[in-house]
Amino acid sequence: MDSQLFKWIMALAVMLYVPLLFESLRNIRKTNYRHSGEYLKVRATAIYSHVTRFYNTLYRLRTAGGDEPERWPDLDRLYCSNAWNQALQRVQQMEEENGGESLFDWSYWTCSDSMGPLSVSHLEVIDHTGDQGTVSLTVHNGQMAVPVLLTLVYERNDWYIHEITNSWTHDPRYPYREWRQTMEQRFKDAIA
Repeated sequence: MDSQLFKWIMALAVMLYVPLLFESLRNIRKTNYRHSGEYLKVRATAIYSHVTRFYNTLYRLRTAGGDEPERWPDLDRLYCSNAWNQALQRVQQMEEENGGESLFDWSYWTCSDSMGPLSVSHLEVIDHTGDQGTVSLTVHNGQMAVPVLLTLVYERNDWYIHEITNSWTHDPRYPYREWRQTMEQRFKDAIA
C-alpha cells in the first residue's frame, strides 16, 4: 500500500472517530455525575423545591378563598419510581371500587393531614451506592417539623423516589410510615 494513501486513510479515520470518542467520554462523565451523591442531592432538592412551591401556592389560594387549580401537577409521576406509581395506582383503584377509609387522609408530600406554609431543611445524602440512595430531610408544615427519609432509585435516566418514610410524631403507636410498603400491604390485605 502506498504510504501516502495509508496516511490519508489514517487521517480520515482520526477525523471521523475522534469526535465519537470525545462524545463517548462526555456521556461517561455525564452518566458518572448523574450517579454521584452530589447529583442525588441536587435532584432531591429540585423535587422538594417543586413540591413546596406547589403546596405553598395551593395554601395561599385556600387561605385567600381563591379557586384551586383545575389540574394539579402529578408529583408522583414526575418524581416517583415505577414501583411507587404501580402501588399507588392499585390502591387508588381499590379504594374507588370498595370505598372505605382512605389511605391518603395524610399527605406523604406534606407529612400532614392539614396544610400550612411548607418548607424543607437539613436535606443531605445519607447513603449512596450504585442505583440506590437515601436522603434525609425535615419537612416543615405550619408548626410541625417532621423528619423524612427518602429512598431513591436510578431509573429512566434519573433519580426517582422509591420510598418516603416519615415519622408520625403525634401518634406513638405508629412512629414511622413507609408509604410505598403501606400501599402494597393495603392492596395485599384487600385481596386476601
